Amino acid sequence: MLTPWHILAIALLILLLAWFLDRAVTRNRSERMRALALKFHMRYVPVDRFHIAPRIAIDIPVPGAADVRVRDLMYRTDDTAYTYVFSVEYATGTIDGVRRNCVVARAVEPAGRSCDRFTGVRFSDTPKRSLTEQYEALMSIA
Repeated sequence: MLTPWHILAIALLILLLAWFLDRAVTRNRSERMRALALKFHMRYVPVDRFHIAPRIAIDIPVPGAADVRVRDLMYRTDDTAYTYVFSVEYATGTIDGVRRNCVVARAVEPAGRSCDRFTGVRFSDTPKRSLTEQYEALMSIA
C-alpha cells in the first residue's frame, strides 16, 4: 500500500527526472548553437543580452505579434556595423487561442552607437525549416 510518503517520493523523483531532461535538452541546444556561431566566426549567448526584443518587435511581419522574446543570439562586430542573428519568439491570436511562433531574424546596427531601431532587419523566408537551417541561411548573407 502506498503511503503519502511514498507518493511524495515518487512525485519528487518524477520532478527531478523532468528537471534533468530539461537541462540536457537545453545544454544540447546551446552546444549546437555555439558550434554554429563558431562556424560563421560569431559569438553566441543564449539570452537577449543586448535587449533586442523591444527594438525588433515593431519589425515583425505578422500583425498583432505580442510577447516578443529573443533567444539564441549570435553576434559579430566589425568596423562599420554590429550584426545580430537570433531567434524571435512571439505570440499571435486572440482570446480564442494564442499560439507561439518562432522565426530566425538578422539585424544590423551601425558601429559605435546604439539605436532604437535596426537597419537591415531580415526575417527567415522559410519558417518551416529547422532553426539551424534558418540560422545558416541568414548568416551566410554578406
